[in-house]
Amino acid sequence: MFSCMLLCCLLLDPQSVTKLQNNGMFLSQLTFNHVEVSPLDGSLLVKTKYQLWHFEKDGKLRRRFIQKGSGPGEVESLGSVHWTGEFYWVIDNGALLTNVFDGNGKFISRKPIYFRHFLVSEGQLFAVDFSRANQFQQNYPPNIQGLRLSVKNNEALIERTDMLFNKVTKAQQNLAMNFKLTWMVKEGDTYMVVNQVEPRIYLFDAESRRAEAAIPIEDYYENKHIVMSLPLYVEAPEAFTRDKSKKALTHWWNAWSRINYFGKLGDYYLVAYDSAIDSDDDTQQVMVLVNREGKAVTKAQVVEGFIIGIHNGETLVFRSGDSDDTFDYYVDSFDMLAELKTNGPN
Repeated sequence: MFSCMLLCCLLLDPQSVTKLQNNGMFLSQLTFNHVEVSPLDGSLLVKTKYQLWHFEKDGKLRRRFIQKGSGPGEVESLGSVHWTGEFYWVIDNGALLTNVFDGNGKFISRKPIYFRHFLVSEGQLFAVDFSRANQFQQNYPPNIQGLRLSVKNNEALIERTDMLFNKVTKAQQNLAMNFKLTWMVKEGDTYMVVNQVEPRIYLFDAESRRAEAAIPIEDYYENKHIVMSLPLYVEAPEAFTRDKSKKALTHWWNAWSRINYFGKLGDYYLVAYDSAIDSDDDTQQVMVLVNREGKAVTKAQVVEGFIIGIHNGETLVFRSGDSDDTFDYYVDSFDMLAELKTNGPN
């Protein structure tokens, strides 16, 4: 494994580095699903357990708001955030609520509707919808739901559209639905969906959406898909380890790959995922470009930190500083298309 990493991986230097203005405050142990790049303006939404930090693209702090609690404007556990430029739509993972705040961080309204996370594709808003999950039958209905969000008379209005697709896959169900995050790209009339635990791009065009809708909730639907060839990717196990000791769980967790990002970059797709390091019983973060057939066209690029999104052709990576005395956080920018042009295809 280690020798293969030397041959198959490159450690890239960023083309630019932005330091966040967090005023020396600790932002907690952040992972890839705690930091989001707004597709609206490239600003950064950083979610600690109870607070939302909104940074400009240049790292300046725009505002910090929300606090722990169960009252209006408070959250039990901060989830996904959708920034419209006028309102913040905020998911409370603990209370299973969707909240809305105005552009100054003032609480407006909340609804007892629970979305696992928001997805934006070409200006269309979707959410992974768990408010109607059929959990007692150990299966789930299609759960990517098209949405229209609005605020009228200081009340949050959430309208579901007729776009509803993407059943949970067998691989996700095998792991007891503990890996639910999803990414989506739209190409024409086709929605390309990638989940955390499979190196597959599921293709939902009009025909496949109709076919899935005709399948009963309790049955699985094997949608058409593209299998991605990802260097250093280890596929998910069929079930959790039976040994629940800390050592066994850590080893099990680090022995296989989970996808942390999927997005469109030029004529290619950027995929980021964990890759096991056998010698350290640890993982590293790598990213590759794949073509429309799912084949990797670059070597695995090792990055420090984790990928948080693409904006204006830049691949953005969030990382903590190295100092033990200060709490510093950075966003590194990479030009993966230039890297492909310089070094050629894999």
